Amino acid sequence: MPVGAADRQFFERLAITHDALRRRVERMGVGASPAAVLDIGVAVVFHGAVEECWPQAADTLLEPATVAQFAIEHARLAEDLDLLASLAESHPSSPDLGSLADALLARLREHITRDDRVFYQSIPRLRGAPVRRPCSTL
Repeated sequence: MPVGAADRQFFERLAITHDALRRRVERMGVGASPAAVLDIGVAVVFHGAVEECWPQAADTLLEPATVAQFAIEHARLAEDLDLLASLAESHPSSPDLGSLADALLARLREHITRDDRVFYQSIPRLRGAPVRRPCSTL
């Protein structure tokens, strides 16, 4: 399917944003504050919603089951972020807060890595375009 300049530009903007999110997650280590995990988590979930709405991914380039799986994963991440926010607000000194933030950060890392492999590396191949080289690797 021919891809227009506006579509390529939109995909490149998604890719640039994805790289920035990945770099932020890479810099965060175990013991990151729950607030920091919430901030990056919300950005990842929002970015995922934009990816899901991109017609080229949903309609032509990726299998519908793949797009649906991303949507399910984004919803689960959003629910877990809500849980972390609720716990941080209601029980800020809870011993579970740190372990929940660490576990959620690990899931965000896994998600971004898989997203990069499935979405950002496969779509250019499907188009016959050169694959972008990531700014960094996980």
